[in-house]
Amino acid sequence: MKKKSALVVIDMQNWSINEDTKKIPGKIADFINKNMSKFDFVLFTSARNTKESNLYKYLGIRGGLGGKQTEMRTEIKRFLTKDNLFTKTTYSAFKSKKFLDFLKRNRIRILYLCGINTDKCVLATAYEAFDLGYDIRIIEDLIGSTTRTRAKHQGALRVLKGLVPKDKQYTSSTFSTDLNKA
Repeated sequence: MKKKSALVVIDMQNWSINEDTKKIPGKIADFINKNMSKFDFVLFTSARNTKESNLYKYLGIRGGLGGKQTEMRTEIKRFLTKDNLFTKTTYSAFKSKKFLDFLKRNRIRILYLCGINTDKCVLATAYEAFDLGYDIRIIEDLIGSTTRTRAKHQGALRVLKGLVPKDKQYTSSTFSTDLNKA
């Protein structure tokens, strides 16, 4: 039996976009348009900050508390449904019970990860997916970071690559070719 897969697009809300990540939502939208049929599901996470979250309490992050900041990017909105958007107040998507329940209920075992922030939400989601036994893959050029230092992004990307076998590391341009070889 073929394992079910999902493209997991991490944190495409307005407060995750800056000069370093502004092209990522459009690139992801183009990728979804070209490759949607290759996935059983396309899922999205949305990070929300609250006064009770660790982001607010311990890191002093005040963004993402509501309003336009928490709206999903225009480029991505056309792909959203009430069933494929999962809100979280932590770095990892797996802290959303709704997300984990969806994966279990639909017997999804393969996760293709992309989105923002490499060194926070993408990495935390990848680690937890790995620990839970999911087969994780990354689409390297569809992952970015708002940290404003290329070194943090590149360091986190090296860590991600350590979790994912080389033959499961893709770029948006090699994805279809590499997938057909598998």
